[in-house]
Amino acid sequence: MALGLRVGDKVVRQEFQAQYGGQRFGGIATPVSVPHIFLFTDPGTGKKFGYDRFEGPTEAGGYAYTGKGQTGDQTFTSGNKAILEAAGLGKTLLLFKAHSPYATYVGEFFLGDPEYWMRFAPDLEGATRKVIVFNLIPYDGNPQLLDSGQEAQSKLTVEDWSAPSS
Repeated sequence: MALGLRVGDKVVRQEFQAQYGGQRFGGIATPVSVPHIFLFTDPGTGKKFGYDRFEGPTEAGGYAYTGKGQTGDQTFTSGNKAILEAAGLGKTLLLFKAHSPYATYVGEFFLGDPEYWMRFAPDLEGATRKVIVFNLIPYDGNPQLLDSGQEAQSKLTVEDWSAPSS
């Protein structure tokens, strides 16, 4: 049980992060005081950044989580790099469903195989850009707590498409 949290527990995000640290805004918080990375998802708020395109439960029982970056192509820097390197650094990924001012703890996750997909989505200015979609697999998490009506779209877009051979 990470930080004494049980799946489904609701916390006040600002108080939670005041206790443990990490960036207080955005979806990825990398506190130095604990061996965890906090991931916050809010498909309603993320829609203006194109995050809702691919974020949601996957057919494999995991969760597709869009990386950090509101404009231009997303890169493996900052929070995105932290997610990718988490296991190698002994850090766990703790996922929360944000609903300001609260966040519901969804559980601990790890990166699956593949670890991520690159997709195209609009940015804050409406321009098409590459986004990183992380393939989160539950360790003790419950992705059903995250179902926001995007499940069907997510299931259709997670896999790569290839042209049929003639």
